[in-house]
Amino acid sequence: MLNSWIDEVEEDALLEKYNVTPGELHVKLTTADWLLYAAHEIGRITHHTEYQKELMDLRVRLKHGVKRELLPLVSLKNVGRVRARKLFDRGIKNAADIAKCNIKVLEKIVGKKTAVGLKGDRNFL
Repeated sequence: MLNSWIDEVEEDALLEKYNVTPGELHVKLTTADWLLYAAHEIGRITHHTEYQKELMDLRVRLKHGVKRELLPLVSLKNVGRVRARKLFDRGIKNAADIAKCNIKVLEKIVGKKTAVGLKGDRNFL
């Protein structure tokens, strides 16, 4: 079920396939996040740091329910799994692409308010 979530399967499909409600999904995601955090900390404490980046990436993927390719986008303010997928599918893969993108094109993809916020947010580069 968690693999389906990070493969961007929608909640309705998860309910049908795994019989898991949004509330149950949230609980499972919270538990998985805690376990990944614990694994990360154990690795740090024991100096086994070879998987630290992968563990942190997986935590972000679980939080947002996205494939690895969307990580640069979901790190931006007001960009979640749906907006990130829309941007990515239109060739906008990271903050640098957003900076180069025409504001009108960006507005059509994510809406005016979000587009203005993304273009005005100088912290994304």
